[in-house]
Amino acid sequence: MRDRFFRHYFQRSRFFRGDTPVSGAISLGRRNIYILPTRDGLFFAFVLILMLIGSINYNNSLGYLLCFLLASLAVVSILHTYKNLYQLEFSLGKIKPVFCGQVLHIPLLINNLNGSPRAALHVKLGRNETPTVQDIDAQTSSTIMLKYKTRHRGRLKLASLHISGRFPLGLFQAWSILNFSHRVLIYPQPSQHDRPAPEHTQASRNQGEQGAGDDDFSGLRNYQPGDSLRHIHWKALAKKQGLLSKQFGADEP
Repeated sequence: MRDRFFRHYFQRSRFFRGDTPVSGAISLGRRNIYILPTRDGLFFAFVLILMLIGSINYNNSLGYLLCFLLASLAVVSILHTYKNLYQLEFSLGKIKPVFCGQVLHIPLLINNLNGSPRAALHVKLGRNETPTVQDIDAQTSSTIMLKYKTRHRGRLKLASLHISGRFPLGLFQAWSILNFSHRVLIYPQPSQHDRPAPEHTQASRNQGEQGAGDDDFSGLRNYQPGDSLRHIHWKALAKKQGLLSKQFGADEP
């Protein structure tokens, strides 16, 4: 049991895909917050190494002092970058279904009831969407409206939610990947072609020549969406004359 727990805890996939999807609120803690140096942080470390080598070469006490002071600031910034995400709680609000091709609005509730103010949080739904930057005051809750461009109809499973921050110095980036099990219904896109309403109602079909009937064949016309498949002129379609529908009339009473 313990071996299985440690194998799951140290899986590399958790760094990129997060944990198992859940339906309720997700709280950030030691288990789901990750932190690594940024490009600026690596360059900063490279500069510190050069400063240390120079100080050793010239035996410069002020160089030692400046190098160790900057290194101390970098180490302290690790803690503040981590605490900027620690104990935040995320949950999803009610999501309204939309038509395929429209923008889906997803309300994300962020609770900061157990910590200090949080600065410059980057919230992104999926890897290709534009992140939303949000500041949250202490002991408050905030709602962010995320936008997601729908491309397929049916039941949509929400993409992973990426939370990250580089506060305060930008030398390190802390992030977390949240997976919610919510599914949203995406309706088919309505037709963009306006079709005229039929000239005659069902009640007037048997009124002789003034309306359509079901008795005598009266001609052909271009197929319109909604025509019965029984009225399609399949022979004309086989002769590559286009898709035509048969028209029928009724004798006058």
